[in-house]
Amino acid sequence: MDCLCTDGDMNRQGRHFLSCFSACPRAFAGLTSMHVESVKLRDSDIPSVLRTCQKLECLSLLNCDTGRDRPLVLEHSQLADLKLITCNCDGVELKWLPKLAQVICQSWFPSRHGRPLLFGHVPQLRRLLLTTAGYARYTTLKLSELLVDYAMLGELYLDFRSARIWVQPEKKNELAPLLQNLRIVNLGNIFEECDLTWTLFLLQAAPLLKMLQIKVSNHECIPVHQWLRKLVGVCKKENMNWELSDFKHSNLAVLDITGFQPEDKFVGYIRRVMKIAVNLEQVALHDDWCGDCGFRPVTRYPRTTEERDKTRRKISDGMMVPVKSVQFYQMSSDGRPFKFLE
Repeated sequence: MDCLCTDGDMNRQGRHFLSCFSACPRAFAGLTSMHVESVKLRDSDIPSVLRTCQKLECLSLLNCDTGRDRPLVLEHSQLADLKLITCNCDGVELKWLPKLAQVICQSWFPSRHGRPLLFGHVPQLRRLLLTTAGYARYTTLKLSELLVDYAMLGELYLDFRSARIWVQPEKKNELAPLLQNLRIVNLGNIFEECDLTWTLFLLQAAPLLKMLQIKVSNHECIPVHQWLRKLVGVCKKENMNWELSDFKHSNLAVLDITGFQPEDKFVGYIRRVMKIAVNLEQVALHDDWCGDCGFRPVTRYPRTTEERDKTRRKISDGMMVPVKSVQFYQMSSDGRPFKFLE
């Protein structure tokens, strides 16, 4: 993404894009995938393009500006995969997208209604990925308000970019009707100083959850650009507190933690999950590693057989029903997880 584009640059690129669209409508009509980057358009331009691109299945909008006056409204009969990154608009309304299966939304701008997405007719949507840092102008996001009446999600990915936690823990009765079909939760890049207990509000609200994945890291692979920091403000990281009530979960099978260290915060969290998840089968513990730049911080991750055995004992000792398997994974130089065979 060219974050150094001026308004003039984006206006020119927007006019050039529309000129190409007007000159070659038959070419656009045959597209199944389209990526649009660093253009300034009217809020009606993207819907107009989509009406012509009737075969479109994948759409990616990166650093696109359609104005802050109203949401960007999307309707399309075939679109299945949507990616929105740093788009300047008053949220995106998924009005009528009957085949939409996945939405990726990253680094959104604050909207008047406080939600980056407005869900309409999206009966096939199963996978939602939200990634951003918690800037000062962001309101804390409540999943019950984001999803409203949509209860078909199967996979939910939230990435906090090692910054402030921008999602609000909620009570079970507020969230459970909306997460009743959730099978996978992935919480990425929680900053290292943050407590982890709050993450269990999702486990409590999702009775069919099979896998809970967490990554803890302070590594900021792609620094937030200065212009965006000035626009939305940098917010101080604050610990997220949530009082855990007693509950049991019957379906969680895998707890997967990246950035694990053998300290009380992690061990206590794992033991807490083991008490809750009565049918937990595996705990997978990975060291911290960045797949984008190869960064590997110096940590106390257990690297010897003795250290791993000691960690297993800390996790399992005194538990009524110890977990069947505690596995350790270290990333190899080519980015593949290497499992220690013991």
